[in-house]
Amino acid sequence: MKQAIAAFLLCLSLVLGGVALAAHTLQEDAGQVAVTAISRQGDPAAAQGLVATQSCQYAQTLLWDLTIPLDRPAQSTTAFSAQRDVPAAANDDAGVYLRFPHQDATLSAEPGYFLDNLPTSPALGPLYEQVARRTPPGQTRTEILNPSQFLDAYPLQVTLDLAGQSPDYSQAETFESQFDPSAQEAFQAFFRFPFAPDTRWKVTVTKDQDGLLTQLAIAPTGEEFLTGTVSTVGAHTAYFTLTPSTQTGSTLPDFQQVPGGYGLYRLRFLTGEGGRVQIDPDSLEMVYPLDPRAVSVLSLTLSPQEDTLFLVTIQEGQTRCLVLDTETMDLRTAFSIPAGKPTQHLEASVSAEDEVLSRTQYDVTQVLPGENCLLALGQETFHFFSQTPEGHYQYRWSGRLPDGLLSFPVCNARAAWNGEKLALGIYDGETLTTGLSLWIYDREGTILYQGDYATSLEQVYGWHAADADTLTTGSPVQVVERKDRALTLSWKS
Repeated sequence: MKQAIAAFLLCLSLVLGGVALAAHTLQEDAGQVAVTAISRQGDPAAAQGLVATQSCQYAQTLLWDLTIPLDRPAQSTTAFSAQRDVPAAANDDAGVYLRFPHQDATLSAEPGYFLDNLPTSPALGPLYEQVARRTPPGQTRTEILNPSQFLDAYPLQVTLDLAGQSPDYSQAETFESQFDPSAQEAFQAFFRFPFAPDTRWKVTVTKDQDGLLTQLAIAPTGEEFLTGTVSTVGAHTAYFTLTPSTQTGSTLPDFQQVPGGYGLYRLRFLTGEGGRVQIDPDSLEMVYPLDPRAVSVLSLTLSPQEDTLFLVTIQEGQTRCLVLDTETMDLRTAFSIPAGKPTQHLEASVSAEDEVLSRTQYDVTQVLPGENCLLALGQETFHFFSQTPEGHYQYRWSGRLPDGLLSFPVCNARAAWNGEKLALGIYDGETLTTGLSLWIYDREGTILYQGDYATSLEQVYGWHAADADTLTTGSPVQVVERKDRALTLSWKS
Protein backbone atom coordinates (compact mmCIF):
# COMPACT_ATOMS: atom_id res chain seq x y z
CA MET A 1 0.00 0.00 0.00
CA LYS A 2 2.84 2.37 0.89
CA GLN A 3 4.38 1.89 -2.53
CA ALA A 4 1.03 2.46 -4.27
CA ILE A 5 0.60 5.73 -2.37
CA ALA A 6 4.11 6.79 -3.38
CA ALA A 7 3.28 6.07 -7.01
CA PHE A 8 0.09 8.09 -6.75
CA LEU A 9 1.97 11.01 -5.19
CA LEU A 10 4.46 10.91 -8.04
CA CYS A 11 1.70 11.16 -10.66
CA LEU A 12 -0.01 13.97 -8.77
CA SER A 13 3.18 15.91 -8.14
CA LEU A 14 4.25 15.64 -11.77
CA VAL A 15 0.94 17.10 -12.91
CA LEU A 16 0.89 19.89 -10.33
CA GLY A 17 4.49 20.87 -9.99
CA GLY A 18 6.60 19.15 -12.65
CA VAL A 19 9.51 16.83 -12.37
CA ALA A 20 11.27 18.87 -9.66
CA LEU A 21 8.37 18.46 -7.21
CA ALA A 22 8.09 14.79 -8.13
CA ALA A 23 11.75 14.34 -7.27
CA HIS A 24 11.22 16.02 -3.89
CA THR A 25 8.21 13.79 -3.14
CA LEU A 26 10.03 10.63 -4.09
CA GLN A 27 13.21 11.53 -2.25
CA GLU A 28 11.35 11.37 1.05
CA ASP A 29 10.56 7.71 0.31
CA ALA A 30 13.48 6.88 -1.97
CA GLY A 31 14.43 3.62 -0.26
CA GLN A 32 10.96 2.15 -0.43
CA VAL A 33 10.94 0.66 -3.93
CA ALA A 34 9.51 -2.83 -3.51
CA VAL A 35 10.77 -5.85 -5.46
CA THR A 36 8.58 -8.95 -5.59
CA ALA A 37 9.31 -12.39 -7.06
CA ILE A 38 7.00 -14.83 -8.78
CA SER A 39 8.39 -18.37 -8.73
CA ARG A 40 7.87 -20.25 -12.00
CA GLN A 41 9.56 -23.50 -11.05
CA GLY A 42 12.08 -24.88 -8.59
CA ASP A 43 13.33 -23.58 -5.24
CA PRO A 44 14.12 -19.85 -4.79
CA ALA A 45 16.81 -20.87 -2.29
CA ALA A 46 18.93 -21.81 -5.33
CA ALA A 47 19.51 -18.04 -5.73
CA GLN A 48 21.14 -17.73 -2.29
CA GLY A 49 24.16 -15.42 -2.58
CA LEU A 50 23.15 -14.11 -6.01
CA VAL A 51 22.76 -10.33 -6.29
CA ALA A 52 21.42 -8.26 -9.19
CA THR A 53 21.80 -4.55 -9.74
CA GLN A 54 19.70 -2.43 -12.08
CA SER A 55 19.49 1.29 -12.83
CA CYS A 56 16.11 2.77 -13.74
CA GLN A 57 15.23 6.28 -14.90
CA TYR A 58 12.29 8.55 -15.53
CA ALA A 59 12.35 11.37 -18.08
CA GLN A 60 16.17 11.44 -18.03
CA THR A 61 15.86 13.20 -14.66
CA LEU A 62 15.00 10.74 -11.87
CA LEU A 63 17.35 7.81 -11.24
CA TRP A 64 16.99 4.70 -9.10
CA ASP A 65 19.88 2.29 -8.53
CA LEU A 66 18.49 -1.01 -7.26
CA THR A 67 20.43 -3.76 -5.47
CA ILE A 68 18.41 -6.98 -5.34
CA PRO A 69 19.38 -10.08 -3.33
CA LEU A 70 17.56 -12.53 -5.56
CA ASP A 71 16.79 -15.08 -2.83
CA ARG A 72 15.44 -12.26 -0.59
CA PRO A 73 13.98 -9.61 -2.95
CA ALA A 74 12.00 -8.00 -0.14
CA GLN A 75 15.36 -6.86 1.31
CA SER A 76 16.31 -4.94 -1.83
CA THR A 77 17.85 -1.51 -1.38
CA THR A 78 17.52 1.63 -3.48
CA ALA A 79 19.71 4.66 -4.07
CA PHE A 80 17.63 7.52 -5.50
CA SER A 81 18.73 10.79 -7.06
CA ALA A 82 17.23 13.63 -9.07
CA GLN A 83 19.76 14.82 -11.61
CA ARG A 84 20.18 16.11 -15.12
CA ASP A 85 22.85 13.69 -16.21
CA VAL A 86 21.00 10.38 -16.12
CA PRO A 87 22.85 8.06 -18.53
CA ALA A 88 21.37 8.23 -22.01
CA ALA A 89 20.28 5.13 -23.89
CA ALA A 90 22.95 2.94 -25.41
CA ASN A 91 23.76 3.49 -29.06
CA ASP A 92 22.44 0.31 -30.69
CA ASP A 93 24.05 1.20 -34.02
CA ALA A 94 27.57 1.85 -32.74
CA GLY A 95 30.14 0.49 -35.15
CA VAL A 96 32.50 1.05 -38.04
CA TYR A 97 30.83 0.63 -41.43
CA LEU A 98 32.85 0.34 -44.63
CA ARG A 99 31.27 0.19 -48.04
CA PHE A 100 32.29 0.49 -51.65
CA PRO A 101 30.09 3.22 -53.14
CA HIS A 102 30.31 1.93 -56.72
CA GLN A 103 28.45 -1.25 -55.63
CA ASP A 104 25.26 0.67 -54.89
CA ALA A 105 25.80 3.62 -57.22
CA THR A 106 22.31 3.94 -58.65
CA LEU A 107 20.58 7.31 -58.48
CA SER A 108 17.26 8.53 -59.83
CA ALA A 109 16.18 12.08 -59.15
CA GLU A 110 13.79 14.76 -60.33
CA PRO A 111 14.25 17.52 -61.35
CA GLY A 112 17.85 16.37 -61.75
CA TYR A 113 21.41 17.35 -60.94
CA PHE A 114 24.36 19.10 -62.45
CA LEU A 115 27.70 17.31 -62.45
CA ASP A 116 29.09 19.61 -59.78
CA ASN A 117 26.41 18.79 -57.18
CA LEU A 118 25.86 15.05 -57.45
CA PRO A 119 24.79 13.43 -54.12
CA THR A 120 27.17 10.53 -54.69
CA SER A 121 30.73 9.67 -53.72
CA PRO A 122 33.02 12.37 -55.16
CA ALA A 123 35.38 9.64 -56.35
CA LEU A 124 32.79 8.45 -58.88
CA GLY A 125 32.32 11.90 -60.40
CA PRO A 126 35.02 11.56 -63.10
CA LEU A 127 33.40 8.37 -64.45
CA TYR A 128 29.96 9.97 -64.67
CA GLU A 129 31.47 13.06 -66.26
CA GLN A 130 33.20 10.96 -68.91
CA VAL A 131 29.87 9.54 -70.08
CA ALA A 132 27.78 12.67 -69.44
CA ARG A 133 29.90 14.78 -71.81
CA ARG A 134 28.80 12.51 -74.65
CA THR A 135 25.16 12.18 -73.61
CA PRO A 136 22.74 14.53 -75.46
CA PRO A 137 19.79 16.04 -73.54
CA GLY A 138 16.79 13.72 -73.34
CA GLN A 139 18.83 10.56 -73.91
CA THR A 140 20.49 7.70 -72.02
CA ARG A 141 24.03 6.54 -72.71
CA THR A 142 25.99 3.54 -71.38
CA GLU A 143 29.73 3.00 -71.70
CA ILE A 144 32.11 0.32 -70.45
CA LEU A 145 35.00 2.03 -68.64
CA ASN A 146 38.25 0.95 -67.06
CA PRO A 147 38.08 2.46 -63.53
CA SER A 148 41.87 2.34 -63.14
CA GLN A 149 42.08 5.15 -65.72
CA PHE A 150 40.18 7.41 -63.32
CA LEU A 151 41.00 6.09 -59.84
CA ASP A 152 44.15 4.84 -58.09
CA ALA A 153 42.22 2.22 -56.10
CA TYR A 154 38.69 1.17 -55.20
CA PRO A 155 36.84 4.12 -53.65
CA LEU A 156 35.82 3.56 -50.04
CA GLN A 157 33.10 5.13 -47.89
CA VAL A 158 33.43 4.94 -44.09
CA THR A 159 30.72 5.76 -41.58
CA LEU A 160 31.81 6.02 -37.95
CA ASP A 161 29.05 5.60 -35.37
CA LEU A 162 31.24 5.46 -32.29
CA ALA A 163 29.34 7.21 -29.50
CA GLY A 164 28.52 4.95 -26.56
CA GLN A 165 25.18 6.71 -26.08
CA SER A 166 22.60 7.50 -28.70
CA PRO A 167 24.02 10.56 -30.51
CA ASP A 168 22.13 13.84 -30.62
CA TYR A 169 21.74 14.16 -34.37
CA SER A 170 19.91 17.46 -33.92
CA GLN A 171 23.41 18.89 -33.55
CA ALA A 172 24.87 19.26 -37.02
CA GLU A 173 28.41 18.74 -35.76
CA THR A 174 27.42 15.41 -34.22
CA PHE A 175 25.93 14.16 -37.47
CA GLU A 176 28.85 15.42 -39.52
CA SER A 177 31.36 13.72 -37.22
CA GLN A 178 30.12 10.40 -38.62
CA PHE A 179 31.51 11.47 -41.99
CA ASP A 180 34.63 13.28 -40.77
CA PRO A 181 36.75 14.12 -43.85
CA SER A 182 39.91 13.22 -41.93
CA ALA A 183 38.45 9.77 -41.33
CA GLN A 184 37.56 9.37 -45.01
CA GLU A 185 41.08 10.34 -46.01
CA ALA A 186 42.71 8.08 -43.42
CA PHE A 187 40.65 5.03 -44.36
CA GLN A 188 41.04 5.59 -48.10
CA ALA A 189 44.81 5.91 -47.69
CA PHE A 190 45.06 2.87 -45.42
CA PHE A 191 42.73 0.51 -47.27
CA ARG A 192 44.14 0.63 -50.79
CA PHE A 193 42.52 -2.09 -52.86
CA PRO A 194 43.99 -2.21 -56.40
CA PHE A 195 41.99 -2.95 -59.51
CA ALA A 196 42.59 -6.18 -61.37
CA PRO A 197 43.80 -5.56 -64.96
CA ASP A 198 40.51 -6.79 -66.43
CA THR A 199 38.18 -4.77 -64.13
CA ARG A 200 35.51 -2.90 -66.09
CA TRP A 201 32.45 -0.94 -64.98
CA LYS A 202 29.27 -0.25 -66.93
CA VAL A 203 28.45 3.44 -66.44
CA THR A 204 24.99 4.73 -67.41
CA VAL A 205 23.82 8.35 -67.54
CA THR A 206 20.36 9.75 -68.36
CA LYS A 207 19.62 13.42 -69.06
CA ASP A 208 16.31 15.21 -69.24
CA GLN A 209 15.43 17.70 -71.99
CA ASP A 210 17.18 20.49 -70.07
CA GLY A 211 20.39 18.51 -69.80
CA LEU A 212 20.05 17.75 -66.10
CA LEU A 213 21.19 14.32 -64.90
CA THR A 214 18.18 12.29 -63.78
CA GLN A 215 19.60 8.78 -63.67
CA LEU A 216 23.09 7.54 -62.85
CA ALA A 217 24.30 3.98 -62.41
CA ILE A 218 27.52 2.00 -62.12
CA ALA A 219 27.63 -1.78 -62.31
CA PRO A 220 30.65 -4.13 -62.45
CA THR A 221 30.68 -6.19 -65.63
CA GLY A 222 32.10 -9.30 -63.97
CA GLU A 223 32.05 -11.02 -60.61
CA GLU A 224 33.32 -8.86 -57.78
CA PHE A 225 33.90 -9.11 -54.05
CA LEU A 226 30.93 -8.42 -51.77
CA THR A 227 31.75 -7.62 -48.15
CA GLY A 228 30.27 -6.53 -44.86
CA THR A 229 31.88 -5.00 -41.78
CA VAL A 230 32.04 -6.69 -38.38
CA SER A 231 32.92 -4.35 -35.51
CA THR A 232 32.71 -3.72 -31.79
CA VAL A 233 33.08 -0.36 -30.06
CA GLY A 234 34.43 0.47 -26.61
CA ALA A 235 34.67 3.76 -24.74
CA HIS A 236 37.57 5.07 -26.86
CA THR A 237 38.52 2.20 -29.16
CA ALA A 238 36.88 0.44 -32.09
CA TYR A 239 37.86 -2.95 -33.51
CA PHE A 240 36.65 -4.05 -36.92
CA THR A 241 37.32 -6.15 -39.98
CA LEU A 242 35.90 -6.81 -43.42
CA THR A 243 34.33 -10.20 -43.99
CA PRO A 244 33.03 -11.68 -47.23
CA SER A 245 29.39 -12.32 -47.86
CA THR A 246 28.63 -16.02 -47.96
CA GLN A 247 26.77 -15.57 -51.21
CA THR A 248 28.11 -17.81 -53.94
CA GLY A 249 31.36 -16.56 -55.41
CA SER A 250 31.88 -13.73 -52.90
CA THR A 251 35.48 -12.98 -51.98
CA LEU A 252 37.51 -10.36 -50.18
CA PRO A 253 39.36 -7.62 -52.05
CA ASP A 254 43.14 -7.76 -52.45
CA PHE A 255 44.78 -6.75 -49.13
CA GLN A 256 48.37 -6.79 -50.40
CA GLN A 257 48.63 -2.98 -50.29
CA VAL A 258 46.97 -2.64 -46.88
CA PRO A 259 49.58 -2.09 -44.10
CA GLY A 260 49.90 -5.40 -42.26
CA GLY A 261 47.54 -7.16 -44.66
CA TYR A 262 44.22 -8.72 -43.69
CA GLY A 263 43.17 -9.02 -40.06
CA LEU A 264 41.56 -7.12 -37.22
CA TYR A 265 41.97 -3.35 -37.25
CA ARG A 266 41.87 -0.82 -34.44
CA LEU A 267 40.91 2.86 -34.35
CA ARG A 268 41.13 5.13 -31.31
CA PHE A 269 38.84 8.12 -30.74
CA LEU A 270 37.48 10.61 -28.22
CA THR A 271 33.81 11.39 -27.70
CA GLY A 272 32.65 14.92 -26.99
CA GLU A 273 29.39 16.61 -26.09
CA GLY A 274 26.27 15.24 -27.77
CA GLY A 275 28.09 12.19 -29.10
CA ARG A 276 30.47 14.18 -31.31
CA VAL A 277 33.45 11.98 -32.16
CA GLN A 278 37.04 12.98 -32.79
CA ILE A 279 39.15 10.18 -34.23
CA ASP A 280 42.90 9.76 -34.16
CA PRO A 281 43.69 9.02 -37.84
CA ASP A 282 47.23 7.95 -37.01
CA SER A 283 45.94 5.22 -34.69
CA LEU A 284 44.41 3.19 -37.53
CA GLU A 285 46.33 -0.08 -37.70
CA MET A 286 46.11 -3.83 -38.18
CA VAL A 287 46.47 -5.43 -34.74
CA TYR A 288 45.81 -9.14 -35.31
CA PRO A 289 46.50 -10.96 -38.59
CA LEU A 290 44.01 -13.36 -40.17
CA ASP A 291 44.26 -15.64 -43.18
CA PRO A 292 41.69 -14.37 -45.71
CA ARG A 293 41.64 -17.76 -47.43
CA ALA A 294 40.95 -19.78 -44.27
CA VAL A 295 38.96 -17.60 -41.84
CA SER A 296 35.53 -16.00 -42.05
CA VAL A 297 34.71 -13.63 -39.17
CA LEU A 298 31.21 -13.88 -37.68
CA SER A 299 31.35 -11.50 -34.72
CA LEU A 300 33.49 -9.38 -32.41
CA THR A 301 32.62 -8.81 -28.75
CA LEU A 302 34.41 -6.74 -26.11
CA SER A 303 34.32 -7.79 -22.48
CA PRO A 304 32.66 -5.27 -20.11
CA GLN A 305 36.12 -4.29 -18.82
CA GLU A 306 37.35 -3.93 -22.44
CA ASP A 307 40.47 -5.96 -21.65
CA THR A 308 39.38 -8.97 -23.70
CA LEU A 309 38.20 -9.33 -27.28
CA PHE A 310 36.20 -12.38 -28.35
CA LEU A 311 36.50 -13.18 -32.05
CA VAL A 312 34.06 -15.76 -33.45
CA THR A 313 35.14 -17.29 -36.76
CA ILE A 314 34.51 -20.15 -39.11
CA GLN A 315 37.65 -22.12 -39.89
CA GLU A 316 37.51 -25.25 -42.02
CA GLY A 317 33.75 -25.45 -41.43
CA GLN A 318 34.08 -25.24 -37.65
CA THR A 319 32.95 -22.38 -35.43
CA ARG A 320 35.75 -21.20 -33.15
CA CYS A 321 36.21 -18.43 -30.62
CA LEU A 322 39.57 -16.69 -30.29
CA VAL A 323 40.18 -14.83 -27.02
CA LEU A 324 42.54 -11.86 -27.43
CA ASP A 325 44.22 -9.56 -24.90
CA THR A 326 43.35 -6.01 -26.01
CA GLU A 327 46.50 -4.52 -24.47
CA THR A 328 48.97 -6.78 -26.27
CA MET A 329 46.63 -8.28 -28.92
CA ASP A 330 48.11 -11.66 -28.05
CA LEU A 331 45.99 -14.80 -28.32
CA ARG A 332 45.14 -15.96 -24.80
CA THR A 333 43.21 -19.06 -25.79
CA ALA A 334 40.94 -20.49 -28.48
CA PHE A 335 38.19 -23.06 -28.35
CA SER A 336 35.60 -24.70 -30.59
CA ILE A 337 31.88 -23.98 -30.29
CA PRO A 338 29.45 -26.87 -30.92
CA ALA A 339 28.18 -26.86 -34.48
CA GLY A 340 24.81 -25.28 -35.09
CA LYS A 341 22.37 -25.36 -37.95
CA PRO A 342 23.05 -22.69 -40.60
CA THR A 343 20.41 -19.99 -40.32
CA GLN A 344 19.27 -17.24 -42.69
CA HIS A 345 18.93 -13.84 -41.04
CA LEU A 346 19.72 -10.17 -41.51
CA GLU A 347 23.20 -8.85 -40.83
CA ALA A 348 24.18 -5.61 -39.19
CA SER A 349 23.77 -2.39 -41.15
CA VAL A 350 26.53 -1.97 -43.70
CA SER A 351 25.91 1.61 -44.73
CA ALA A 352 24.66 4.89 -43.37
CA GLU A 353 21.36 4.35 -45.17
CA ASP A 354 20.69 1.28 -42.98
CA GLU A 355 21.00 -1.11 -45.87
CA VAL A 356 21.31 -4.71 -44.76
CA LEU A 357 23.23 -7.63 -46.14
CA SER A 358 21.35 -10.91 -46.05
CA ARG A 359 23.78 -13.69 -45.22
CA THR A 360 23.61 -17.37 -44.42
CA GLN A 361 25.57 -17.92 -41.23
CA TYR A 362 26.23 -20.63 -38.74
CA ASP A 363 23.88 -20.81 -35.79
CA VAL A 364 26.24 -19.29 -33.23
CA THR A 365 27.40 -15.79 -34.12
CA GLN A 366 27.44 -13.96 -30.77
CA VAL A 367 29.04 -14.61 -27.40
CA LEU A 368 28.07 -13.25 -23.99
CA PRO A 369 30.95 -12.81 -21.52
CA GLY A 370 29.79 -13.27 -17.93
CA GLU A 371 31.15 -13.66 -14.43
CA ASN A 372 33.57 -16.63 -14.64
CA CYS A 373 31.83 -17.88 -17.76
CA LEU A 374 30.89 -17.30 -21.37
CA LEU A 375 27.74 -18.16 -23.32
CA ALA A 376 27.70 -18.76 -27.08
CA LEU A 377 24.26 -17.68 -28.28
CA GLY A 378 22.47 -19.37 -31.16
CA GLN A 379 19.02 -19.00 -32.66
CA GLU A 380 17.41 -21.62 -30.41
CA THR A 381 20.15 -22.82 -28.07
CA PHE A 382 23.05 -21.50 -26.04
CA HIS A 383 26.32 -23.21 -25.15
CA PHE A 384 27.78 -22.73 -21.67
CA PHE A 385 31.54 -22.45 -21.08
CA SER A 386 33.01 -22.06 -17.60
CA GLN A 387 36.20 -20.05 -17.17
CA THR A 388 39.17 -21.63 -15.42
CA PRO A 389 41.47 -19.68 -13.06
CA GLU A 390 44.04 -19.67 -15.89
CA GLY A 391 41.59 -17.89 -18.20
CA HIS A 392 40.69 -20.85 -20.42
CA TYR A 393 37.12 -21.79 -21.32
CA GLN A 394 35.72 -25.29 -20.79
CA TYR A 395 32.55 -26.45 -22.54
CA ARG A 396 29.96 -27.69 -20.05
CA TRP A 397 26.60 -28.15 -21.71
CA SER A 398 24.03 -26.67 -24.10
CA GLY A 399 20.51 -25.53 -23.29
CA ARG A 400 17.39 -24.05 -24.83
CA LEU A 401 17.55 -20.29 -25.31
CA PRO A 402 15.10 -18.65 -22.84
CA ASP A 403 12.18 -16.72 -24.29
CA GLY A 404 12.85 -13.00 -24.41
CA LEU A 405 16.63 -13.24 -24.80
CA LEU A 406 17.80 -10.83 -27.49
CA SER A 407 21.35 -11.20 -28.75
CA PHE A 408 21.19 -8.39 -31.33
CA PRO A 409 21.66 -5.46 -31.58
CA VAL A 410 22.14 -5.20 -27.79
CA CYS A 411 22.17 -8.36 -25.71
CA ASN A 412 19.72 -8.12 -22.80
CA ALA A 413 21.08 -11.10 -20.86
CA ARG A 414 23.68 -11.44 -18.10
CA ALA A 415 25.34 -14.61 -16.81
CA ALA A 416 27.29 -15.59 -13.69
CA TRP A 417 28.92 -18.88 -12.60
CA ASN A 418 30.05 -19.77 -9.08
CA GLY A 419 31.59 -23.16 -9.81
CA GLU A 420 28.36 -25.01 -9.00
CA LYS A 421 25.49 -23.02 -10.50
CA LEU A 422 24.96 -20.87 -13.59
CA ALA A 423 22.67 -17.86 -13.23
CA LEU A 424 21.13 -16.34 -16.35
CA GLY A 425 19.19 -13.09 -16.01
CA ILE A 426 17.25 -11.20 -18.68
CA TYR A 427 15.69 -7.75 -18.63
CA ASP A 428 13.00 -6.67 -21.07
CA GLY A 429 15.04 -5.44 -24.03
CA GLU A 430 12.00 -4.21 -25.97
CA THR A 431 9.90 -2.20 -23.50
CA LEU A 432 12.72 -1.70 -20.94
CA THR A 433 10.27 -2.53 -18.14
CA THR A 434 12.04 -2.63 -14.79
CA GLY A 435 12.79 -5.99 -13.19
CA LEU A 436 14.14 -9.22 -14.65
CA SER A 437 13.59 -12.90 -15.31
CA LEU A 438 16.00 -15.40 -13.78
CA TRP A 439 17.08 -18.97 -14.52
CA ILE A 440 19.49 -20.96 -12.35
CA TYR A 441 21.06 -24.19 -13.63
CA ASP A 442 23.15 -26.84 -11.93
CA ARG A 443 26.48 -28.21 -13.24
CA GLU A 444 24.71 -30.47 -15.75
CA GLY A 445 22.23 -27.89 -17.07
CA THR A 446 19.16 -28.88 -15.06
CA ILE A 447 17.00 -25.91 -14.06
CA LEU A 448 17.06 -25.45 -10.29
CA TYR A 449 14.95 -22.30 -10.23
CA GLN A 450 13.08 -19.98 -12.56
CA GLY A 451 11.43 -16.77 -11.42
CA ASP A 452 10.31 -13.30 -12.48
CA TYR A 453 11.10 -10.18 -10.47
CA ALA A 454 8.96 -7.03 -10.66
CA THR A 455 9.46 -3.62 -9.06
CA SER A 456 6.92 -1.14 -7.77
CA LEU A 457 8.44 1.37 -10.21
CA GLU A 458 6.34 -0.29 -12.93
CA GLN A 459 3.34 1.51 -11.42
CA VAL A 460 4.90 4.96 -11.76
CA TYR A 461 3.61 7.05 -14.64
CA GLY A 462 3.47 10.81 -14.95
CA TRP A 463 3.53 13.93 -17.02
CA HIS A 464 6.48 15.95 -18.20
CA ALA A 465 6.96 19.03 -20.34
CA ALA A 466 7.69 18.14 -23.95
CA ASP A 467 8.34 21.81 -24.70
CA ALA A 468 7.68 25.17 -23.14
CA ASP A 469 3.96 25.22 -23.95
CA THR A 470 2.81 21.61 -24.00
CA LEU A 471 2.33 18.89 -21.40
CA THR A 472 2.28 15.31 -22.69
CA THR A 473 1.87 11.93 -21.08
CA GLY A 474 5.25 10.72 -19.89
CA SER A 475 6.80 7.32 -20.34
CA PRO A 476 6.89 4.81 -17.50
CA VAL A 477 10.03 4.36 -15.46
CA GLN A 478 12.42 2.30 -17.58
CA VAL A 479 15.69 0.45 -17.34
CA VAL A 480 18.75 2.54 -18.19
CA GLU A 481 19.73 0.81 -21.42
CA ARG A 482 23.49 0.64 -20.99
CA LYS A 483 25.48 -2.56 -20.65
CA ASP A 484 26.90 -1.49 -17.29
CA ARG A 485 23.58 -0.22 -15.87
CA ALA A 486 20.68 -2.23 -17.33
CA LEU A 487 21.50 -5.36 -15.34
CA THR A 488 24.39 -7.02 -13.56
CA LEU A 489 24.52 -10.45 -11.89
CA SER A 490 27.11 -11.58 -9.34
CA TRP A 491 27.48 -14.43 -6.86
CA LYS A 492 28.52 -12.83 -3.55
CA SER A 493 28.70 -16.12 -1.64
